Amino acid sequence: MGQWGGDAVGVHRARALLPRRLRPALPLGGGRVGVEHEFRLTRGVEAVDARVLLPTLRLDGARLDPGDPLAVRCAWGGVITADGKEAEVATPPFRADGDGVRRVVDAAATGRAVLAAALPDDIAIEGYSTHLNVEIEDRLCRPAALIAAHRLSPALMLLDRRESPGLLIRPRHRRLEFGGDHIEGVALCTALVMAVGATLVAERAASSSASRRCLPPELQLRIVPSPQRFGWYVDRAAGGDDLYELGRSCTFRTRDGATITAQEVLERTWELARSAVTGLLSADDIALVDDTVRGDRPLPSEAEPSVRVEPVDAGVAFAASVVHTRQRGDVELTVVTATWHAIVVRARCDGRERFIRVPGERADDFLRSVDAGELDEWLHEQFPRHRSRVSAR
Repeated sequence: MGQWGGDAVGVHRARALLPRRLRPALPLGGGRVGVEHEFRLTRGVEAVDARVLLPTLRLDGARLDPGDPLAVRCAWGGVITADGKEAEVATPPFRADGDGVRRVVDAAATGRAVLAAALPDDIAIEGYSTHLNVEIEDRLCRPAALIAAHRLSPALMLLDRRESPGLLIRPRHRRLEFGGDHIEGVALCTALVMAVGATLVAERAASSSASRRCLPPELQLRIVPSPQRFGWYVDRAAGGDDLYELGRSCTFRTRDGATITAQEVLERTWELARSAVTGLLSADDIALVDDTVRGDRPLPSEAEPSVRVEPVDAGVAFAASVVHTRQRGDVELTVVTATWHAIVVRARCDGRERFIRVPGERADDFLRSVDAGELDEWLHEQFPRHRSRVSAR
């Protein structure tokens, strides 16, 4: 699935070892976050198959995902592809710190606008689903997903739309995926903050018995395998009553026979999640969830939010471009594959080639360093028989 594809970037020819400062060091929590939006395309009353339509569209980008021949990595940083019959827009992943959540929300809006502008005039676009992706330590991904399903899912589901059938929780390679109905703007920003916090809470609980003791109680929920990819599905009526109809007042039974309301689960989950994201995410984004949990701002299931998140003016592009060839003196650099987990850059000089595999969490830093000329000397060292000095042209 485009930006979120597997790590199928094997390169068997000459390789270059990254400078030490650009090698990955993924701490527990505080990784990357991104969004996949799926869209229904229609012509009048008839559905349009995105798998057929997308190859005919003019998109500014390149096909760089070896696992998805339809995926176009676009100049704005994200990917446009198809997931079944639906069109899919995947944002570039951003660090889950500072304004990272806002950047994801803005990138998602940009991706939708780019897709809509490329469509023929007689084709309409409608939001179908949203998948939130939060990076996590790989060995903890599956147990963290189960913790999120059994203890935290009602809090996440309350941030979904009333029309949603339920919540998908899928452990993927080095990320946890939460799938629900289509949301954007303020609702998307709020859900992302909660998802980042809930992932950190579940990740820590999966590795620490002390953290597990602080969790909300385990609920009596009917949790079933995900109908498509590996993971779990929590239906809107998994606890007996319809959570999306009753909202905050919906009651659940815990494993020890007590009762607890959805509002109480929301409050307890957010208390832990808030502690995890304080100092990591922006105070404004945390305040959005504060207001929603208190009821000062309606849940998406209570009323559609009318206020959209304004773009964050960071003064830089969303992500360093991977679709354009770079020339550093006599060294030509071209990204030949790109996924969530890694990019592979082909370096050519004087008829010789080197392949540089850059972990996904360092890809943006690497490309920005190349553009700034900070790696010119290192690039020169990859071609020791080439005597010309490497410098920007």
